[in-house]
Amino acid sequence: MSMGTVEYGAADATVAYQAPAAVIAPEIAAMLRGHLRPGDTFVDVGARTGHHAVLGARLTGASGHVIAVEPEPRRHWLLAAHLERHAPGTYAAPAVAALDRNGAVGLRLGGRLDGGLDGGLDGGLVRVPAMRLDDLLAGVPGITLVRIDAAGAEHRVMRGMERVIRFQRPAVITEFAPASIVAGGADPDEVLGRYRALDLDIHRVDGVPPGPGGERTLLLLPR
Repeated sequence: MSMGTVEYGAADATVAYQAPAAVIAPEIAAMLRGHLRPGDTFVDVGARTGHHAVLGARLTGASGHVIAVEPEPRRHWLLAAHLERHAPGTYAAPAVAALDRNGAVGLRLGGRLDGGLDGGLDGGLVRVPAMRLDDLLAGVPGITLVRIDAAGAEHRVMRGMERVIRFQRPAVITEFAPASIVAGGADPDEVLGRYRALDLDIHRVDGVPPGPGGERTLLLLPR
């Protein structure tokens, strides 16, 4: 895949798009390759400008499906443009924040959720629709793998897709950030307990069991 460029608006800088292998962490790329096969369905939550989605489209092939979810309006514009050019047929979902409720949420333009879930346009804060993945993905069969990177709100994304997890049993790659979980009023141990209650085995990507500490990437596998 060659590099390309896309412009966001006349006044914005040109943004270079690199091939997925150049920008995806090796351990994440390995997990995508290990879990995706032609014909599979991959859901990328927090897709940003689409590097994981493009790699997922390569791995699932013409018979597969990739659904990319990105709420930040500028990134969503680039995501749709990149997918159209580098992964035709891949679906960029509407610019919604995947969470545990439907409605609206404040989102900082860098992509960070506002803790108050409130806002309007104020100092870089925009109001975007929020939607549960159980609703957004209703009617989508055969979901094999979900990747979640939601600026510390990953546990809320998981709460909003429990029906998908229980009935479709996908593997999930998710960030786990205890400090952000606590800041949002939840308990990291209770979050892990909720994952286990969904009959998911929890694996830390670097092989160290999850526990107190900084952010890490987890692989959740259905039992």
